[in-house]
Amino acid sequence: MKQDSTLDKILPANVAAERVLLGAVLLDNAAWDQVAQLSATDWSLDSHRRIRMAMKRVSSAGGSIDIVTLANDLQGRH
Repeated sequence: MKQDSTLDKILPANVAAERVLLGAVLLDNAAWDQVAQLSATDWSLDSHRRIRMAMKRVSSAGGSIDIVTLANDLQGRH
């Protein structure tokens, strides 16, 4: 399904808030339950979408979401 680029231009983005959410998960994995409710389209930056997906993979595999496991996951996917 092609994303409507018109919506991207209309909807506001709060990159700082996205960073806070991702950082909260790194500080306390319990925050993942809340962040996981957001879909990939809720993130304005592609890099944030990729980090969120890495968090999802690590969590689904039963791992701890931290900087090391995320870096390993992301490096493994180039």
